[in-house]
Amino acid sequence: KGNKRIEVKLESLAILEELSGNDAFNLSLVPADGFNLQQYTPSRRDYFSICNKCYKQGVGIKIYMKYGQVLTGKTTGVNACQVGVRTSNGNHMQVMFDWVSRITSSDYAE
Repeated sequence: KGNKRIEVKLESLAILEELSGNDAFNLSLVPADGFNLQQYTPSRRDYFSICNKCYKQGVGIKIYMKYGQVLTGKTTGVNACQVGVRTSNGNHMQVMFDWVSRITSSDYAE
């Protein structure tokens, strides 16, 4: 339907982000062996629980992606496989839990 489309297999998808048509962006592919590995792997249930609590309390979330990116924003909803996030610049994205290494509330301090 358009000339700016690419095909990406669903199992390779980490984030779906709404972009304005005027923004320049870079596409990057990260090989699976480049992800950070942890001793304990949190489950989707763990991620769901954290996101759901933050959503109900109106607290922002901070998402640490396996390929190194850190996303912060307000959750717009969560299900068993993904969380919706609205970032500070107004963009909305769906983050797939398969590509997440850690999620905390945005006010969490180590």
